[in-house]
Amino acid sequence: MGKIFILPVKADYHIWYPRGPYGSERGNGKTHGGLDICAIYGTAGLAPEGGLVVWHWFERNGFSKPTVTWPGGTQYDFGAWCASPYGGVAVLYGDSGKIYLYCHMELAQIREMCKQYEISLFEGTAKAGGTPVKVYHTLDNYVRVKAGDIVALMGSAGQSSEPHFHFEGWEGGRRFDPFNLWPEKSKEFVDHYRRE
Repeated sequence: MGKIFILPVKADYHIWYPRGPYGSERGNGKTHGGLDICAIYGTAGLAPEGGLVVWHWFERNGFSKPTVTWPGGTQYDFGAWCASPYGGVAVLYGDSGKIYLYCHMELAQIREMCKQYEISLFEGTAKAGGTPVKVYHTLDNYVRVKAGDIVALMGSAGQSSEPHFHFEGWEGGRRFDPFNLWPEKSKEFVDHYRRE
């Protein structure tokens, strides 16, 4: 799969252990589909490669894969990575074909990214248990970024108990362990940190 040469977080960080690594048990019969990277609130998330990025945010937990109605009545069915427990999400469609998710951003942070890249954030509604909730998305306003550009800010929205990125990797319609892309030297540091 190749190596990440730009880590998604440059600041001091750690992998949330024991339930942070990819594939770890979640206590509900499910395994973790991403990598939880913890650092201070507002830490910048960097693009590991060039690509196109969009942002979205859900008002509260309670649904996944929603169909959203936008102003004018347009309906759009989100993909598997648009679940409300993720809060705000930056989705990077990498030039390599990989897709990277930076989850748990706050709405204010999404607005800040849109302001930085001078794009609009649209408000729509989705149904959650029959109750309409607000959803925000940049829709087709994709932003071209290069490796190392800031694409996310670390928050704690959605199903989260502390500031972190739930960092996911997708390729060919399937999740993969993004930690496999860490350079070996950085991987050894994180493994050591995790065992302390």
